[in-house]
Order: sequence, then C-alpha cells, then structure tokens
Amino acid sequence: MIFRKEILEDIVEKIGELYDSGQLEKAQKELHRARRTYPDDPTLLEWEATFASDAARYEDALVFLEKALVQDPRRPFALREKTLCLMGLGKFKEALEILHRVGPETSRDAPFHQDRGRCLEWLGRVEEADKAFQKAARADPEFFRKPLRLKEEEFGTVVQDALDEIPEGLKPYLQNVIIEVLDFPRSPPLDPDIDPGVLGLYVGIPRTDRTQEVKDHLDRIFIFKRNLEIEFPLRARLREEIRKTVIHEIAHHFGFGEGDMGDYE
Repeated sequence: MIFRKEILEDIVEKIGELYDSGQLEKAQKELHRARRTYPDDPTLLEWEATFASDAARYEDALVFLEKALVQDPRRPFALREKTLCLMGLGKFKEALEILHRVGPETSRDAPFHQDRGRCLEWLGRVEEADKAFQKAARADPEFFRKPLRLKEEEFGTVVQDALDEIPEGLKPYLQNVIIEVLDFPRSPPLDPDIDPGVLGLYVGIPRTDRTQEVKDHLDRIFIFKRNLEIEFPLRARLREEIRKTVIHEIAHHFGFGEGDMGDYE
C-alpha cells in the first residue's frame, strides 16, 4: 500500500509539473496511462476534471468530480471545481449552495468570495454580491478588486467610441447590425447553452456567407456589461476591453474567424 501511494504521488507530481509548464498533451498522456492502473483514484479523477473544464466540457468534468466525491464528499478541490463547472453551465443557484455548504477555508479565501459574488450577481442579489466582491478585494487586493458599475450612459459612450473607429468605407455595411447591451447572456433572448461568462456575442450571417436571398439579413451583436465589469475592474482596462469586444464581434459580421483577430482575439 505504501509503495502504491509513493508511485501515485510521483505520477501526480509529474502531471502537475507538465501541466504548469504548459505541456498539456504530455500531461494528459501521463494521466491516461496512470488511470489504466489506478482508474478510481480521486486525485487522478480530479485531474481528468481539470482538463475537461479547461476545454469547457463542464458536463464531462462533473462526471469525474462526482466519482471523486463519492469516495470523499468533502474533498476541497473537487467541491471547488464542481462549483466552477456549475457556474460554467450557468447553474449559479446550485453553485452558490455548494459554496455556502463548504465555506471559505479562511476568512481570507479571496477566490471563494469572488465566486460567491459572481453567483449572487447572476441571481440578482446585487447588494450581497458587492459585499462578496469587497471581501475578495480585501483578502487579495493584488488580484481582486470590487467591480465597477458604469452608468448605462458611460458604457454606451464607450461602445459608440468603438463604433466610431470603424473605417468609413465599412460603416454602410453595418446598417443591418443591431448592437444591444445586456448585463448577462440570459435566455431568453439567447440560447441557454451559451457560455455565461462570454463578453460579447455575434448572432447572424457573416457577410462572406451571404447569398442574394439573405443579403439584407438583420444581424445582432450583444455586449455583456456585467461580465466585462466583473472581469476587468479597473476603469482604463475596462474601457479598452469594451472597445476590443465591440470590434471583435463586428469582425465576425465581416467574416473574420477567431484565429484572424490578432490583438482582438
């Protein structure tokens, strides 16, 4: 048993080193080899969940996490990762329930308070959300700040400033594009499977794909105000990211793919 534990510790350490150094393919190969010998080891299951979550395969990640939690319902990493996966699926009420059950490891657990703030914000409990964000900022001011809440007029001005940067020759092609600012990508009006943390979204038919029948199709671009404000709490950075998000989504209208965006990816 001791020998097995020592081998597992070495394997887990190697996976962690490969992951931290960005050698993800090698880390996954090492993980898959290890699971052939130790298929039910909870730490390896947590690593499987990590890779699935990194790829936004949250449902798959939850399957691995539940297997680990069956063995130990209070595994800290599995519970925290489960919370993040539920948030990635837009299940903020369920995520908040887990956070309340587990609680922070210490009063200075900044990520716990930040995650709690995100859940509360999505659930419309704004005052509680602000208090949670403030706790995160006090616990770790280097990485967390209480998000700004720009007035709609100021936010709209930044969006318009981005539109003003579009070359004059392209502006006539934006006449059939509606830009709408929402706090979050809620459903309706949007597809419920959309990533709840997305900053902006283009919904339409790119001009490069249009036929005569759909040449005047009405496209929509959604900009998600609260996601941007939470992700970028410094005013100067927030204004820059709003601008980049607007231009990024307009580029989709003109047929640019994610790999073609340069600084706007």
